[in-house]
Amino acid sequence: MMTALRAIVLGIVALFVDDGALALGLLGWTAVNGLAVRAWPGTSFVVLGGALFFGYVAILLGNVAYAADAAGGRRRGMGK
Repeated sequence: MMTALRAIVLGIVALFVDDGALALGLLGWTAVNGLAVRAWPGTSFVVLGGALFFGYVAILLGNVAYAADAAGGRRRGMGK
């Protein structure tokens, strides 16, 4: 019972923290946007929300491209 519960919890954690670079990128971009809110208090939330969204998309696409490139190398026998 405890083994199954532990496997479930680790599986859920792995969904969110599987890729450390992705997590750090998202946290970093969130921090940059948080600092921008403090630096420019009159800025519209639409602008800041758009920057947050498009930054997240860019980070995700970069991470997917990197993972696809790494997987391609493994398939050709050139990766880890």
